[in-house]
Amino acid sequence: MIKFVADGRCGFSEIKLKNVSSHDASDFAEELSRGNRAPATVSSYLTHVCHILAEDDFGPAYHVCLDALDRGKRAARRHGLAGKSKVRELRLTDEELEKLMQYFSSLYEGNKRCIPVHYILAFAIFGCRRQSEITSIKWDDFEEDDILVRGMKHPRRPEGIDTIATLTDEAKRIIALHGARGTVRIFPYNPGTISRQFTDACKLLGIKDLHFHDLWHEGISWVREKGWSVSHTMMVSGHSSTQTLDRYSKLRIRNDRYENWQWFDRLEKLSEGRA
Repeated sequence: MIKFVADGRCGFSEIKLKNVSSHDASDFAEELSRGNRAPATVSSYLTHVCHILAEDDFGPAYHVCLDALDRGKRAARRHGLAGKSKVRELRLTDEELEKLMQYFSSLYEGNKRCIPVHYILAFAIFGCRRQSEITSIKWDDFEEDDILVRGMKHPRRPEGIDTIATLTDEAKRIIALHGARGTVRIFPYNPGTISRQFTDACKLLGIKDLHFHDLWHEGISWVREKGWSVSHTMMVSGHSSTQTLDRYSKLRIRNDRYENWQWFDRLEKLSEGRA
């Protein structure tokens, strides 16, 4: 995002810092939203800019009016250009997951050159990881019970942060079943391709209003429903605050809905003979 400003790709980069007004911040938000960025993303970018300009090396030295920036952010929120992420209430159903696992496993069995998305879906849930995080994890980032999650999403850092996260036993099992260590990354696939295939599969299978991101949501909810403490869940999810974590912990009852999940054994059979 800083490069977006520094490269002169927006009007905000043309303004002298001492002349920044609330209208400039609001206009900047509008420019950002034109790039199909969600209100939550625009809000994060604005916060990041304000954070940088608030540093002693920038703010006082260049006489930046931080109050004007703050007023501009509030105006952007009023106009719907910036805002918080929408909390999805949807939970993945057993039927939906069964359809997806069956579809992608059959697709892979018919053509071994296809991406084995069924393993990735399982890891998204049991590893409590976002799609972009999954495809960036390297074998060198994996050590017994932990993984290094590179560029994990952070509300005040658009570039993300590197975070150590604990792996559940189920997530480690999926990694073991996925295959041999023949590549640098554990899941060496294009995240855009996975996203497109997931979306196409949902349309084909008649699954409505489900996104790959919901698998991450499902995983965190599953961990909490198992009865794990908030602090233990945070070690798995990588969240830095309980407030953020609670938004994605929609508890049902205290149980493990995947305790006897048949796909663990089925994935083990499918993995036999994988290179």
